[in-house]
Order: sequence, then structure tokens, then C-alpha cells
Amino acid sequence: MTPIIINPDFTFNLNDDLSPMIDSILTAPGVVKAYAENRDTDWVILIGNKEMEEGIRQLPPVEQQIIKQYFLDGKSLLDIANDLDLPVELLVGHMKSMKVRLSLYV
Repeated sequence: MTPIIINPDFTFNLNDDLSPMIDSILTAPGVVKAYAENRDTDWVILIGNKEMEEGIRQLPPVEQQIIKQYFLDGKSLLDIANDLDLPVELLVGHMKSMKVRLSLYV
């Protein structure tokens, strides 16, 4: 895996992640607990919100992986960028894109 290089001019506002509504659905204790107990299952069905499930299934696979790693595995953005071999800037772009697309399903 290639280590990521962070652009020194790039700043990431830690408060600019997914919207609070999306955040509350994906971080619900039941979802995280169910995933922890059943890591081999289709994690999207654990959400229990049909609209959000549909929205996540419409996302590109890389964005589904970002959601899974961020919310369910609790990884930092830097760790996810390293795992997916993406520059942090591109990862942040995916997060912003997901925010817009998923907000249509909340």
C-alpha cells in the first residue's frame, strides 16, 4: 500500500462530516452492536431505515466502504484513506458527495 501524502494547503473541518440526521441513523447503538455481532452479514440491512438502506445501496462501492469503515468500524479518515489507497482530499470529496446524495433519503 502506498502511503498517502497530505497536501499542506488542504484543511479539513472535522465538523464537516455527514449531516446530523444521517449521523444519527448510522451511529445508532443497535446498528453498531448488530454489526459487531454479525460482521459477515450484509451490514446495510442492519440500519433498519428502508430509505437510508436504499440510499446506501445506490452509492458507488468505494463510498459504501467509506461509510462502513467510518461508522461501523470506527476508523479515522486517515486510516480509511490508507486502507483504500486514496488521498485524504479525495476521501473528503467522497464524504461531501455522500452527504448530498444520502440527504435525499433521510
